[in-house]
Amino acid sequence: MGDVMAGARVGWSPRIVGGWRVGFVVACFALVMVYDFVFDNPLSGPSIDPVFAQLFSFIGVAGFWVCCARMFRGPQEELLPPRPWWKMTYGSPASWLLAAAVGAGLIYSIVRICLGTVFSDLYSPALNVLQGVELTFNASLCALLVNSAIRIQRAAR
Repeated sequence: MGDVMAGARVGWSPRIVGGWRVGFVVACFALVMVYDFVFDNPLSGPSIDPVFAQLFSFIGVAGFWVCCARMFRGPQEELLPPRPWWKMTYGSPASWLLAAAVGAGLIYSIVRICLGTVFSDLYSPALNVLQGVELTFNASLCALLVNSAIRIQRAAR
């Protein structure tokens, strides 16, 4: 069955193309900002467990990137077989742009660490561990996107 499916073309192609990509990314960032305001803002935040909020945040971020990697395909790029592990996007500019977006989030996290709003003694150890996992995930993702952009550029030469 696996050999038959490997050469088969998927009838329904879950792709996000053209301007819809920008709209999808903008909508996801808007949802993150609303989430951040609702759950991480001490003035407006409801009484919710901070560990649950951080875990929900991490799952949302990881799901966003997995969804983008699977659905943001190039115009001639097939869904099967999957991309090589190192190829995060179809083209180098997209990898650079996404690396810049993730890098901006890393800078924001580093500023929050310097200000003492992350990894504080005021938070539970479980929350600090989750924040560290999310920070490591974002740093790894940024490095993977930069690696992808460089390798795609080299392959195009």
